[in-house]
Amino acid sequence: VFFDVGANQGEFSLFAAKRLSAGKVFAFEPVSDVFQKLERNVTANGFRNIELFRKGLGNKTEHVLIHAPSQRFADGTRHEGLYTVFPTESRDRVHESIELIRLDDFIKERNLRSLDVIKLDIEGAELGALQGAADTIKRFRPILLLEVNEETSRAAGYSPRHLLDWLSSFNYRFDQITCPQGTLVPADPGRLNNIQNVVCWPLS
Repeated sequence: VFFDVGANQGEFSLFAAKRLSAGKVFAFEPVSDVFQKLERNVTANGFRNIELFRKGLGNKTEHVLIHAPSQRFADGTRHEGLYTVFPTESRDRVHESIELIRLDDFIKERNLRSLDVIKLDIEGAELGALQGAADTIKRFRPILLLEVNEETSRAAGYSPRHLLDWLSSFNYRFDQITCPQGTLVPADPGRLNNIQNVVCWPLS
Protein backbone atom coordinates (compact mmCIF):
# COMPACT_ATOMS: atom_id res chain seq x y z
CA VAL A 1 0.00 0.00 0.00
CA PHE A 2 1.56 3.24 -1.23
CA PHE A 3 0.35 6.70 -0.19
CA ASP A 4 1.29 9.52 -2.57
CA VAL A 5 0.74 12.75 -0.64
CA GLY A 6 1.07 15.78 -2.88
CA ALA A 7 0.55 13.58 -5.92
CA ASN A 8 0.57 16.49 -8.39
CA GLN A 9 0.09 15.04 -11.89
CA GLY A 10 0.83 11.49 -10.75
CA GLU A 11 4.47 10.71 -11.50
CA PHE A 12 4.99 8.72 -8.28
CA SER A 13 1.49 7.23 -8.31
CA LEU A 14 1.91 5.83 -11.83
CA PHE A 15 5.41 4.57 -11.07
CA ALA A 16 4.18 2.72 -7.97
CA ALA A 17 0.96 1.40 -9.54
CA LYS A 18 2.85 -0.15 -12.45
CA ARG A 19 5.03 -2.15 -10.05
CA LEU A 20 2.38 -3.40 -7.62
CA SER A 21 1.55 -7.07 -7.96
CA ALA A 22 -1.11 -6.55 -5.27
CA GLY A 23 -2.26 -3.70 -3.06
CA LYS A 24 -3.14 -0.16 -3.97
CA VAL A 25 -1.97 3.41 -4.42
CA PHE A 26 -3.83 6.16 -2.56
CA ALA A 27 -3.09 9.53 -4.20
CA PHE A 28 -3.86 12.83 -2.47
CA GLU A 29 -3.82 16.08 -4.47
CA PRO A 30 -5.86 19.04 -3.14
CA VAL A 31 -5.41 21.59 -5.95
CA SER A 32 -8.43 21.28 -8.24
CA ASP A 33 -6.84 21.97 -11.64
CA VAL A 34 -3.82 19.79 -10.87
CA PHE A 35 -6.16 17.05 -9.62
CA GLN A 36 -7.90 17.05 -13.01
CA LYS A 37 -4.56 16.39 -14.70
CA LEU A 38 -3.90 13.59 -12.21
CA GLU A 39 -7.25 12.02 -13.08
CA ARG A 40 -6.52 12.24 -16.81
CA ASN A 41 -3.08 10.65 -16.41
CA VAL A 42 -4.39 7.76 -14.33
CA THR A 43 -7.22 7.15 -16.81
CA ALA A 44 -4.91 7.39 -19.83
CA ASN A 45 -2.63 4.73 -18.34
CA GLY A 46 -5.49 2.39 -17.53
CA PHE A 47 -4.58 1.79 -13.90
CA ARG A 48 -7.32 0.39 -11.67
CA ASN A 49 -5.19 0.14 -8.54
CA ILE A 50 -5.02 3.89 -7.85
CA GLU A 51 -7.63 5.68 -5.76
CA LEU A 52 -7.68 9.49 -5.96
CA PHE A 53 -8.61 12.04 -3.30
CA ARG A 54 -8.87 15.80 -3.80
CA LYS A 55 -7.66 16.50 -0.29
CA GLY A 56 -4.45 17.42 1.50
CA LEU A 57 -3.11 16.04 4.78
CA GLY A 58 -2.56 18.01 7.98
CA ASN A 59 -2.70 17.72 11.76
CA LYS A 60 -6.42 18.55 11.87
CA THR A 61 -9.47 18.60 9.63
CA GLU A 62 -9.95 22.08 8.17
CA HIS A 63 -10.21 24.22 5.06
CA VAL A 64 -7.22 26.47 4.30
CA LEU A 65 -6.03 28.73 1.51
CA ILE A 66 -3.35 27.41 -0.80
CA HIS A 67 -0.96 29.77 -2.59
CA ALA A 68 0.78 29.65 -5.95
CA PRO A 69 3.88 31.38 -7.31
CA SER A 70 3.02 34.93 -8.38
CA GLN A 71 5.73 35.12 -11.03
CA ARG A 72 6.39 33.04 -14.12
CA PHE A 73 9.82 31.76 -15.11
CA ALA A 74 11.81 33.59 -17.78
CA ASP A 75 10.34 31.35 -20.51
CA GLY A 76 6.79 32.20 -19.43
CA THR A 77 6.02 28.88 -17.74
CA ARG A 78 4.98 28.13 -14.16
CA HIS A 79 6.16 25.32 -11.87
CA GLU A 80 2.98 23.42 -10.99
CA GLY A 81 4.56 21.65 -8.02
CA LEU A 82 5.01 24.74 -5.84
CA TYR A 83 1.56 25.27 -4.32
CA THR A 84 1.78 25.83 -0.58
CA VAL A 85 -0.48 26.58 2.37
CA PHE A 86 2.40 28.60 3.88
CA PRO A 87 2.88 31.69 1.68
CA THR A 88 6.31 33.15 0.99
CA GLU A 89 7.48 36.21 -0.89
CA SER A 90 7.62 34.21 -4.13
CA ARG A 91 4.44 32.18 -3.47
CA ASP A 92 1.93 34.77 -2.33
CA ARG A 93 -0.94 34.45 -4.83
CA VAL A 94 -4.05 32.87 -3.32
CA HIS A 95 -5.16 30.06 -5.62
CA GLU A 96 -8.15 28.49 -3.84
CA SER A 97 -9.41 26.95 -0.62
CA ILE A 98 -8.56 23.28 -0.04
CA GLU A 99 -9.61 20.62 2.45
CA LEU A 100 -7.11 19.05 4.85
CA ILE A 101 -7.74 15.80 6.73
CA ARG A 102 -5.77 13.76 9.25
CA LEU A 103 -4.21 10.57 7.94
CA ASP A 104 -4.97 8.80 11.22
CA ASP A 105 -8.68 9.56 10.72
CA PHE A 106 -8.55 8.38 7.09
CA ILE A 107 -6.93 5.08 8.08
CA LYS A 108 -9.61 4.43 10.72
CA GLU A 109 -12.49 5.36 8.42
CA ARG A 110 -11.20 3.08 5.65
CA ASN A 111 -10.23 0.33 8.10
CA LEU A 112 -6.90 -0.12 6.33
CA ARG A 113 -4.79 -3.01 7.60
CA SER A 114 -1.42 -2.05 6.12
CA LEU A 115 0.58 0.89 4.84
CA ASP A 116 4.05 0.28 3.43
CA VAL A 117 5.29 3.55 1.94
CA ILE A 118 4.31 7.22 2.27
CA LYS A 119 5.73 9.78 -0.15
CA LEU A 120 5.34 13.39 1.06
CA ASP A 121 6.13 16.45 -1.05
CA ILE A 122 3.79 19.19 0.15
CA GLU A 123 5.90 22.35 0.31
CA GLY A 124 6.33 22.87 4.04
CA ALA A 125 3.25 21.00 5.26
CA GLU A 126 5.20 17.77 5.82
CA LEU A 127 5.50 18.12 9.60
CA GLY A 128 1.80 18.82 10.11
CA ALA A 129 0.83 15.90 7.89
CA LEU A 130 3.12 13.56 9.82
CA GLN A 131 1.81 14.81 13.16
CA GLY A 132 -1.68 13.94 11.92
CA ALA A 133 -0.34 10.47 11.08
CA ALA A 134 1.43 9.72 14.38
CA ASP A 135 -0.74 6.71 15.26
CA THR A 136 -0.38 5.35 11.73
CA ILE A 137 3.41 5.68 11.89
CA LYS A 138 3.53 3.85 15.22
CA ARG A 139 1.22 1.09 14.00
CA PHE A 140 2.45 0.38 10.47
CA ARG A 141 6.07 1.66 10.50
CA PRO A 142 5.99 2.73 6.82
CA ILE A 143 9.01 3.81 4.82
CA LEU A 144 8.79 7.59 4.30
CA LEU A 145 9.99 9.49 1.22
CA LEU A 146 10.23 13.20 2.03
CA GLU A 147 11.27 16.39 0.35
CA VAL A 148 13.04 18.40 3.05
CA ASN A 149 13.19 22.06 2.08
CA GLU A 150 14.71 24.85 4.17
CA GLU A 151 12.58 27.68 2.69
CA THR A 152 9.22 25.94 2.90
CA SER A 153 9.91 24.49 6.36
CA ARG A 154 10.82 27.92 7.73
CA ALA A 155 7.68 29.42 6.19
CA ALA A 156 5.69 26.77 8.09
CA GLY A 157 7.41 27.68 11.35
CA TYR A 158 9.88 24.82 11.84
CA SER A 159 13.36 23.82 10.72
CA PRO A 160 14.32 20.79 8.63
CA ARG A 161 16.31 19.58 11.63
CA HIS A 162 13.14 19.71 13.76
CA LEU A 163 11.27 17.60 11.19
CA LEU A 164 13.88 14.84 11.24
CA ASP A 165 14.31 15.04 15.01
CA TRP A 166 10.54 14.51 15.34
CA LEU A 167 10.78 11.40 13.20
CA SER A 168 13.83 10.22 15.16
CA SER A 169 11.57 10.01 18.20
CA PHE A 170 9.69 7.29 16.28
CA ASN A 171 12.98 5.41 15.78
CA TYR A 172 13.72 6.22 12.13
CA ARG A 173 17.05 6.59 10.39
CA PHE A 174 17.68 8.72 7.30
CA ASP A 175 19.37 8.47 3.91
CA GLN A 176 19.67 11.32 1.44
CA ILE A 177 19.11 10.68 -2.27
CA THR A 178 22.02 12.14 -4.21
CA CYS A 179 21.52 13.93 -7.53
CA PRO A 180 21.99 13.15 -10.33
CA GLN A 181 23.35 9.71 -9.36
CA GLY A 182 20.30 8.65 -7.35
CA THR A 183 22.36 6.75 -4.78
CA LEU A 184 21.66 6.79 -1.04
CA VAL A 185 24.05 8.29 1.50
CA PRO A 186 23.46 8.71 5.25
CA ALA A 187 21.72 12.03 6.02
CA ASP A 188 22.96 14.06 8.98
CA PRO A 189 20.01 16.07 10.38
CA GLY A 190 22.48 18.72 11.53
CA ARG A 191 24.07 19.17 8.09
CA LEU A 192 21.34 19.40 5.47
CA ASN A 193 21.27 21.14 2.10
CA ASN A 194 18.69 23.80 1.29
CA ILE A 195 16.65 21.11 -0.52
CA GLN A 196 17.01 17.33 -0.48
CA ASN A 197 14.97 14.17 -0.83
CA VAL A 198 15.24 11.90 2.20
CA VAL A 199 14.34 8.25 2.70
CA CYS A 200 13.27 7.53 6.30
CA TRP A 201 13.70 3.89 7.35
CA PRO A 202 11.92 2.42 10.40
CA LEU A 203 14.39 0.68 12.70
CA SER A 204 11.83 -1.48 14.43
